[in-house]
Amino acid sequence: MRSGDWWHHLSAPARGAARRRSYAYIADMLGIPLNDCHISHMNDIEQLREFYRAAKRADARGIRVWWKAEGSRKYEKRKTA
Repeated sequence: MRSGDWWHHLSAPARGAARRRSYAYIADMLGIPLNDCHISHMNDIEQLREFYRAAKRADARGIRVWWKAEGSRKYEKRKTA
């Protein structure tokens, strides 16, 4: 398995969670709001370069460690009953 293909064996809901956590991780690395982190919201080539560099540094283990340490508190949508 190539290093970038780690999510293909996951179910659709798990892939969605992995994608959301990846974007949250990159947003945190770049110091930008999560809603501004999607590539379609990038307005210039330098923003895209920063995103690309951050994405290249991201890996599943690092995202998981970050999520457990602080990401879930910052970005997880809380269910209220």
